Amino acid sequence: MIVCDTSFLIAFLEPSDFHHATAVAILTAHSTEQLVIHPINLAELFVGARSDAEADSLADFLAQNLRLEILTLEASHARQLGRMRRETGLKLPDCCAVVAAAQRSASVVTFDERQAKVARDLGLTVLTDAD
Repeated sequence: MIVCDTSFLIAFLEPSDFHHATAVAILTAHSTEQLVIHPINLAELFVGARSDAEADSLADFLAQNLRLEILTLEASHARQLGRMRRETGLKLPDCCAVVAAAQRSASVVTFDERQAKVARDLGLTVLTDAD
């Protein structure tokens, strides 16, 4: 299981993004693994949609082409998210992907260096290239 951060999906979806080729390579290298996303990270991705119709198309693309599963938002996770935000200084959406990965013993894929460091410090596997 791989928890996707917003930075990874933006890079994958935007051909002009600096990390686009790497994002495509990561997806190719890990094509058999289940991709999941925290609902807050998905909301962060939808901020870039110019309309509800574009958001609907994006959601369909993610579900059909990436088989991206949206994780359940659990009230019990609030304390863990708050602690991570307080202790690391990461923005809350970045904490969401890391906490989701930690709770599921999953990998996390991100191009955010601070978020990757926090995840690694927790012993998580962080995918930042196709290896």
